[in-house]
Amino acid sequence: MKNVAILLFTVIISSTYFAQEPTAYDPSKATLKEQFDEMYRKSNNYQDYKVVKKVRLNAYWKNISDTLKTLNVKITDHAKKINEQANEISILKNSAQEAEDNISTLTAEKDGISFMGSLWSKSKYKTTMWTIVFALLAGLAFAIIRFLNSNRITKNTRTKLAQVEGEFDTYRKTAIQREQEIKRELQDYINKVADLTGNP
Repeated sequence: MKNVAILLFTVIISSTYFAQEPTAYDPSKATLKEQFDEMYRKSNNYQDYKVVKKVRLNAYWKNISDTLKTLNVKITDHAKKINEQANEISILKNSAQEAEDNISTLTAEKDGISFMGSLWSKSKYKTTMWTIVFALLAGLAFAIIRFLNSNRITKNTRTKLAQVEGEFDTYRKTAIQREQEIKRELQDYINKVADLTGNP
């Protein structure tokens, strides 16, 4: 317990000592405002003016110049980085646009059908195909109707031809019979005339 009390006392004393110790001024680590305040504090007064040593003023000006150079270098570096990033953004935008175009093309190809050397949408292709199918069916129906009509006409014509041929055969037979009868009658008349005239 005694050791703990000694340790606690030592810690309190050392923290108080270090807390009260002033920090040394380091111009290389100070900001421009801190450097100006330090220069102002250490300068002498003359009436309403402050008298600043040339060495301090030159050191302050050198620090300002160095700071401006550093800032200019940083600004230039940042400008280069901004330009590089702008170029990268432009390249990425172009790549994204190309990717979108490729996606659009692939989507159109996926949703379309290549027909007769061109890309058709599926709905247009289906409409065209069904129109062609219906046109072919209509043409087939027209051809069948024409065929059936022609077939009916042909059958009617054949039936009429058969009737006409039958009538013609009947007429021919009748004509042959009549001719034979007329020839017989003529022969009979010739024979009668010959008998009457006495010429054999």
